[in-house]
Amino acid sequence: MPNGCTCNPSRPPPSYHGKDAINTVNIPFPELKEARKAAGLHQHQVATILNYSADVIGAWESGQTRPDPDIVDKLEKLYKRPGLWHRFMRHYYDSYRDRYPESPQNTALAVSMMDAKYQLSDVPERLEKAIRDVLDGKIDDKAGFADCIKEAKEAHAALGKMLAQAEMEGNT
Repeated sequence: MPNGCTCNPSRPPPSYHGKDAINTVNIPFPELKEARKAAGLHQHQVATILNYSADVIGAWESGQTRPDPDIVDKLEKLYKRPGLWHRFMRHYYDSYRDRYPESPQNTALAVSMMDAKYQLSDVPERLEKAIRDVLDGKIDDKAGFADCIKEAKEAHAALGKMLAQAEMEGNT
C-alpha cells in the first residue's frame, strides 16, 4: 500500500462529511438502533433531543454514516445503555481495540458500575421535588412521589448488582 499504510481492508478508511458524521461504507453498529428501541424512543424523538434530523439518526443506525464518539457518549446516557460508547469504539476503531482489548472478567463489573451510576443519576432531581412536596407534612404530588420511589428502588437494585458482582470477582 502507498506510504506504508496498513489499513484493514474489511474496514475502509473513513472520510469525514460534516462535523459529526464519518462515511463508514455501510458498516452498521446494530446496537445503536437496539438501544434506542429498548429505551422506548423513536428516531424523531432522539433527533429532537440531540438537535439533528431523524434522517441523520437513521443514517447512523443503518451504518450509512457514523456519529462522532461524543455523540455516542450522549446516546449512551440518553438510552441508559452502559458500555455503549466502549462497544462503539471497539466496533469501529482498530487503535481502540488494540489499546482496550475485551476482558470478560472485568466487563461485567464495569457494566454493573456504569448501570449503577446511571440509575443513581435519576434520583437527586426526583428526590429534591419529593422533599419540597412533603415539607408541609403531606404528599400533594402522589405521581411525583411514586416516581421518586421507583427510581430509588431501581438505583438500589443496580447498586446491589454492582456489589454482588464485585464480591463474586473477589473485589471487596
